This record gives sequence, C-alpha cells and structure tokens, in this order.
Amino acid sequence: MRHARTLTATALAATALTTVLLTAPGSVAGEGPAIPPQRPNPAPSAEANGRAVVPEEVETSYTTADGVTHGSVYLAAPGVTAKELAAKLRAAGVRGVLEPGAVSTMAGNCGWGSAANLDGQCPVINWRRNGYTNPQIYYNDRSGAGWPQGTVLTQWNQSPNIHVERATGGCPGYSGTHCVDVVDGSYGATGWLGVTSYSYDSARFFVDGTVSIKYNNSYPSNHRAVACHESGHAFGVGHNTSTNSCMYGVDPKSNVPNSDDYALIVNRLYPR
Repeated sequence: MRHARTLTATALAATALTTVLLTAPGSVAGEGPAIPPQRPNPAPSAEANGRAVVPEEVETSYTTADGVTHGSVYLAAPGVTAKELAAKLRAAGVRGVLEPGAVSTMAGNCGWGSAANLDGQCPVINWRRNGYTNPQIYYNDRSGAGWPQGTVLTQWNQSPNIHVERATGGCPGYSGTHCVDVVDGSYGATGWLGVTSYSYDSARFFVDGTVSIKYNNSYPSNHRAVACHESGHAFGVGHNTSTNSCMYGVDPKSNVPNSDDYALIVNRLYPR
C-alpha cells in the first residue's frame, strides 16, 4: 500500500507541474513565450469582438515528385465570393485550386485565438532560423509607391520573434537570410486583390526563392491593409476571423495586425 501511495503522490506532483507550465504568465518581450506551443488553442481575444462571418480565401496546393508542396493564397476582390474566385482561377488554368472551406483553418490547434496559421494545419509552415535568434526575412520591394511595403513591415516587426525588412534593388543575400519578391501590376479582372505564392519542403519549411507577393492595381482597395495582409502570409500567418486585423480574409479594412496575430507568431510560428 505504501508503494501505491508513493506512485499516487508522484502522479499528483506531475499533474501539478503540468498545470503550472500551462498557466505560466506571459514572458518578457524578446525572451520567447512562457506558454508552451502545445497549449490548446485559446479563445479569441477581446480584439476579436469585431468578428463578422468566417472569411474564406482561395488556396491552391499540389505536391511534386520531389516532395515539395506548392501553394498560393488569393485575397478576393470586393464583391467577388470565394467560390467565384475559385471558378475564375480554374478557368485560367491555375493548378491545385482547393474548394473554399475545404480546409479547417484551426485544424490541430495550431492557431491562436482569432488568428490561424497559413494553411490551417499542424505543424505550421515557417522559415528556418539558420542560426539567427529570429528568422531574417527581406522583402525585395519592386511594387509602386502606392503600396506602403516599408510601413507594414515596420508594423509586423513589433513582434519580438521575427525580423522582416524592406529591401530595394534586390535582397542583400546575407548568409542564412531569406528573400520575398514583391511586385504590383494591372492584372485585370482576375477576381483577386493580392496573392502570396510559396513552396515548402517535407519538413514544412519555406523553400528559399519561392515566396512572392503580387498586388493587383486593377481593383480599388485599401493598399495598406492589403500589403499588411500579404506580408503576413509570406512568413506564415494565415487569415484572422476578426475584422480588427489586416489578416481578415475578405476585403480587409484594418491597417494593422491584432494581438492574436502577434501571439500566433510568438507561440506558434516562431516560439523560442
């Protein structure tokens, strides 16, 4: 009986330790999350109170024989439904168009509150650190002056766990850094405002040289909100169900991420 009581005490102590770990307070900025990444997905924050219908973007995905998966996320233009956009893309010969709503955006609890990761699956898609404390991501900005790429990257840089920076004339190419190509154009009545394209390997890390952003000048839009939105996708942030976030999936109005987007970066995409 004494042995049984000892085992019970040990089990209770382990349970208590687990409870402490799961309820630890937030960490100091720059020191990484105190809450472990495997914590169940929390309820949306107070900032999610402005939520409307769950937004649907249009995604594409297909895997080639080398084990690399190629995907894109299209932000629908105002007045264009996700189903209409999917039909337009298929008619244009775009490969791997997924049926809108076919992928659960919170599958596996890899989101955070109102924010989802890029493809809604676990483990998340993200950039390798390559020896840096934070992944170093440069955006080779070849878009016009109407697209405030530098402004939105400054906003995203408020997260302590990533480093994103605007580059002109080409990314600097420092060892271990990453590059995202950014362009704009008048692409016509495609049905989309912006698209982020990417590839990732079997370990679900982005493949260097494959991540790009296109902005469509053929539709009127809030350029800052769209630029904030696409820039977040390029390092792994998915859509947000809150209208208070630039990551909202239907014609976003907010110019900035919300607190759940930042928490997603720290706790899910790039925890330390």
